[in-house]
Amino acid sequence: MDESNRQALSLLEQLGHADIAALRDPDMTPAQRFITKLARAIILRRPRLVIDRPGAMLYDVPYPAFIRELAAQAEMAGTWEIFDFSWNQALYQE
Repeated sequence: MDESNRQALSLLEQLGHADIAALRDPDMTPAQRFITKLARAIILRRPRLVIDRPGAMLYDVPYPAFIRELAAQAEMAGTWEIFDFSWNQALYQE
């Protein structure tokens, strides 16, 4: 296994989704695609993550709780900004 594969698997493990490592994009659910995109963003180690209209990407899971669960992990330190439609603002009040 080369270094990039090890690093990708490590990130997926940190996110609690190592089981998707062998999947190809057409075989993934929307939430699994989001996890893959999130892992790619995390690898850059930037202090800010912007998520634009998560409901458009995460229509297969209760996405506010899904995002909160991911953001609560120690490895996910930093600022997460979520931009969503104003009528969805109540979803983030917890």
